[in-house]
Amino acid sequence: GTGLGLSIAKQLIDLQGGTIDVNSKVNEGSEFLFHLPFKKTDRVCLNNHFQHQESDVKELNKLEILLVEDNPINVKFLLTLFKEYEIRSSVAENGKIAIEKMKNNQYDIVLMDIEMPEMNGFEATSLIRNELKSSVPIIALTANAMAGEEDKCLSMGMDDYISKPINSTVLFEKMLNAV
Repeated sequence: GTGLGLSIAKQLIDLQGGTIDVNSKVNEGSEFLFHLPFKKTDRVCLNNHFQHQESDVKELNKLEILLVEDNPINVKFLLTLFKEYEIRSSVAENGKIAIEKMKNNQYDIVLMDIEMPEMNGFEATSLIRNELKSSVPIIALTANAMAGEEDKCLSMGMDDYISKPINSTVLFEKMLNAV
């Protein structure tokens, strides 16, 4: 309420060579926008001991990905990431929509959020495995990083697990390992 947070944010943005702007309308609110000039790298580090060339990650652009995620911020992040590497993907906002898409399309990998409205990731995975009889690799995306969550995902028929917030390098590694 005092504006101190905005002042700190401006200082941090300035230190990184960025800019911050505001759009404000009386009785409607304010919108703060910032831009940080990050440079793209020519390599994607997938863990501390192993690096894939960008060309390895681009191997994923031969695949068709189904992203099952209800959070618009996560969807935007992943679609932007996929676009950078020309990875083709479709989005389903919940498990029910994912099942319908799976009935009508072939996917090489499914990235499956666990907590979604209408049909969660566990229910959708069960239907994919048992009713659709599909062995498509399913990588769980979950904000729940508690002990045992990975084992639960694997026991429910998923092939791998990644916790949120999503680290793109770990995601690429898991996707490459899945195919």
